[in-house]
Amino acid sequence: MNICITGVSKGVGKELVKELVQKGHFVWGAARSEEGLKNLEQEIGNSHFRYSCIDVADIGSITSWVSGMKAEAFEPDIVILCASIYENDMQDSYDHSKGHEVIKTNLEGPLQCVEALLPNFVEKRKGRFVVITSTSAHRPSRKAAAYCASKAGIDLAFRSFQIRFASSGIQFARVTMGPVATGMWHGKKGLLIPSPDKAAKKIAKFALSNRAHFYYPFASTMFLRMTRVLSDKWFVWISNKLAG
Repeated sequence: MNICITGVSKGVGKELVKELVQKGHFVWGAARSEEGLKNLEQEIGNSHFRYSCIDVADIGSITSWVSGMKAEAFEPDIVILCASIYENDMQDSYDHSKGHEVIKTNLEGPLQCVEALLPNFVEKRKGRFVVITSTSAHRPSRKAAAYCASKAGIDLAFRSFQIRFASSGIQFARVTMGPVATGMWHGKKGLLIPSPDKAAKKIAKFALSNRAHFYYPFASTMFLRMTRVLSDKWFVWISNKLAG
């Protein structure tokens, strides 16, 4: 299969590229860090990997990416949207300069990718989008208002897309992620916090399936679902104790 993945210069996105290329798929990756992309290309050393240095927050950058793939006759079957950033935007006040960057990358970025790539899927009446969202879409944070808002927004947007385009043969799937040991996780490390490569194996399997929704890791996301009866105040207190 031909698979596009954003946010591939590090973390889960990087490991997804390695996992899918190893399985024989052709992957066109995208990320902001050209150095990270070149390092990944050298690490893989495989003709099944191509890349573009883009910023998903910039629609012009996305347009150039899509044009480049068309020029190389690369038509994606699956698009996995991993690009995401996290900012502590609430200290003494709320810093919308930080919050705005989060919204542009985590919410507007995936939506702009859908806008650019969906017409080809509609024409073929076939295709699959997969977005990496977060348990933060369902619970507030004391540190990151915009991050929670962005994940809630993209989660609902994909559910809306699925309702609208399911009859057209196009799938919009979501991976709701709990803590994984990437640079975005600042809590305690432990057995319940899996490594990015373990997460990538599970997400790759899901992306290649026809399932619409997947929670990962099982333990931490199950904890979230079980604690929905708690008030926000008590949930945040318990989460902070567990995360350290």
